[in-house]
This record gives sequence, C-alpha cells and structure tokens, in this order.
Amino acid sequence: MAAPPAPPKATGDPNGSGPVVSIPETKCGPAAGLDAFVAGTGIPGPGTPNVKIGGRDVVLSYPCNANEGAHVTFILNLHGTMPDEGLKTYQHGYFSAHKYVTSHKLIVATPASKSPVGQWGNMDGGVDVPHLYEVVKWVYEKFAKFQITSMWIGGHSWGSAFAKSFVCDAMFAGKVRGVIGMSGGPTNAGGVGDCAARISQIHTVGEMEGGEGGVPDQTAIAKAHGCDGRLAPKDIGNKQMLYDWPNCDPGWVHFNFVMGAHEHITAMDDPVVKYIVDAIKSTEK
Repeated sequence: MAAPPAPPKATGDPNGSGPVVSIPETKCGPAAGLDAFVAGTGIPGPGTPNVKIGGRDVVLSYPCNANEGAHVTFILNLHGTMPDEGLKTYQHGYFSAHKYVTSHKLIVATPASKSPVGQWGNMDGGVDVPHLYEVVKWVYEKFAKFQITSMWIGGHSWGSAFAKSFVCDAMFAGKVRGVIGMSGGPTNAGGVGDCAARISQIHTVGEMEGGEGGVPDQTAIAKAHGCDGRLAPKDIGNKQMLYDWPNCDPGWVHFNFVMGAHEHITAMDDPVVKYIVDAIKSTEK
C-alpha cells in the first residue's frame, strides 16, 4: 500500500510580510540556560523556564525578527528519566535546537513532567499527556500569526520511547511531520507505532551505549517514502556517523546518527543538531 502524502506545505512568502511577531509572555530568541554540564553530574545544562503554560514551567524559544506569515517549525522537546525537578529541563542542553530558532525559524518548547520519577506518563496521576496537549494548543494559539508549517516531537531516553508512541496520537494527525528519537524506545523496523506511514524519522544513539544496534533499520518505511537504499556511514565531523536513506520523495526524511565517543547522557554535538534542524526544514520546501 502506498504511503500517504507528506503534510501540506505552507503558502506564500516563507519569510512573511507583516509586522514582526512577538508575544508578551517572554522575549524572543534562544531561552537562557546553563551552557556547561551541571557540576558533578555529567548532565547537560538545563534550560531556565521562562513561561507558564497551564500553571507549569516551560522553556520556550522562538525566532526574533520573524514576520507575520513566516513559515515556522515547532519542536516539542521531551526529557528522559529525571527525578530531580531542577534538572528536568536538561533536554534544552542535550538537544540544543534552541540555538537555531532565529536562523531556522523554529519554536522549541521544552516542558517538564509532573511524575515524581521524572518519566512522562509514569506515576504522573494522568496529568502529563493533557499538559502536553495544552502546550501544543498554547503554541499554535500564541503564534497563530506565523504559519506553523509542521510539528516535530523529539525526546531523549524515556522521552524518546514516549515520543515514538506519542507522535501517533490522533490529536496531532494534521500537524506532526516527524519524530526525533534520541537514545531510547523500540528499534524495530520503522521505530514508531502504527503511524509510521505518515511520519518522517530521525534517530540518534551514542557509540558507547550500543552504537548502530540502538537505532532502527528504517529501510522498509524509507522505501515507502521514495528514499534510496541506505548509504555507507558518513563522518560529518568528530566521528559523528550519519546513516542516511537519501533522495526521499518531497516532504520526507529518514536517517540515523551514531554519535562517536558519546555516552547515554552526552549532549549532542552542534554539527549533529544543525544537521537535524537543516533536514527538518528541508521537508517543508
């Protein structure tokens, strides 16, 4: 059976033409956070919450100098297991897409789970999923003057496993374009649930936590999206190895990264983060 078409593209000038968009809740640009590892923990620097959504703290970054009508991409960025409340926003530093919000016209929201064990949907009293719905709704309403061309759900560790299921939620069927699974969750063919036919996939894993065995073989679903066979791994710098299924039909992307000399919590190198956000934006052209 043929794969469904990619989500529709935005219309008009990608740069927009109206006044610059800003919201009173928080200033534009990359949200603040600790750049270095948290002393004595090896945990990437957490972001500093800068907005309340539904009474809960969220780290929000959005582009400066972007006009009404501009084509903007939304990334929901989910942390892995973290019981320490003050460190739950480490995902801000682990997958630092916030650095590219202005250059790539991104909105990046990094919320924190309510669960005492720090795992999305686990021991949370049933409040985490409704909160994430609320975060998504808030972003689309507050930034309605942009054209949010697509939504991506990314997560690390437990957050990755959660994202690979959550991306299939019927609430996002008309919004979500892809998943970024970082060091966690199923590695079966396709890597996600029963919505794989409508989802682009990007997966990453550290060399020191399983290497290529920790990412899915995307060949079957990539082929359904018109991609070529997987290329031999390519080092994009510092042994960050790209495993790519290239030349997908317009609107689709499929690749894995095995990150050299990285352990489970080692933050992504900037070239890997940039490669990912470049690829995300390429699906909207």
